[in-house]
Amino acid sequence: MKKLFLISIFAFIFRSVCFSADYESIIAKTGYTAQEKAQISALLKTAAQNGLPADLLANKVKEAVMKRVSFSVLLRVMEKRLAMMTEASAVMAEKKMTVKNRQYALQLITELHENGFKRDVYGKMMDAAMARGKSFDDTAKYFDVLVKYNSSGIDGGYYADILAACIDKSVSADRGEKLLYLLIEAKRSNMPLDAAKTIIMDGIARNSRLDEIAAGMQFRGAMERHLPGDADDEREREIERMRGFPGDDSRHRNR
Repeated sequence: MKKLFLISIFAFIFRSVCFSADYESIIAKTGYTAQEKAQISALLKTAAQNGLPADLLANKVKEAVMKRVSFSVLLRVMEKRLAMMTEASAVMAEKKMTVKNRQYALQLITELHENGFKRDVYGKMMDAAMARGKSFDDTAKYFDVLVKYNSSGIDGGYYADILAACIDKSVSADRGEKLLYLLIEAKRSNMPLDAAKTIIMDGIARNSRLDEIAAGMQFRGAMERHLPGDADDEREREIERMRGFPGDDSRHRNR
């Protein structure tokens, strides 16, 4: 027992040292006052001490240095992001969903909150995964897809319902993304979204091919364009999101 206690103490000290070495060096590169730097350090420590992905905050400090962002703007962005991270942690605790890479899960959920998705929306996907005995890690790609689709003037509930159905029927996240794109095509063609969603959901239930689902939508007035591919530059530009001051890539580094 005493040995385990000592190991825990050493581990805590090691993490504290790592925090000082990593984050304080980032803060030191800013041109802010000593008091402002102390505020930044306090936010980073709060995140680290609560098991939140502090890298999401640290990355904003790096960007602020490169782009010469004022302290007031940086502080506002960091405080908002910390609040979102805290809420994301609360959702994970509430759902009791199995997760191995908790940091990555929190990063994804934080981004969903920042993009305006409410917990009851993406919670449908969590419920679908848990009903199938799947962990967050098993379904992370679906949440990553949802993060991308935060625009196009379509309520996020439509996207979440489709992705939840994909999880339930073991339809891949890549195919789920193509189905979301079909929904965007339907909106462009002035097709009622509820009708388009019904066709897509029915296609998922029937395990229909993408071209069969698309054909059904075209029959009801949807204009044919193209299905997105993994390297579809046009689609990538369309779904690129802008939040805070330009985004970071720490989420991808922590998968």
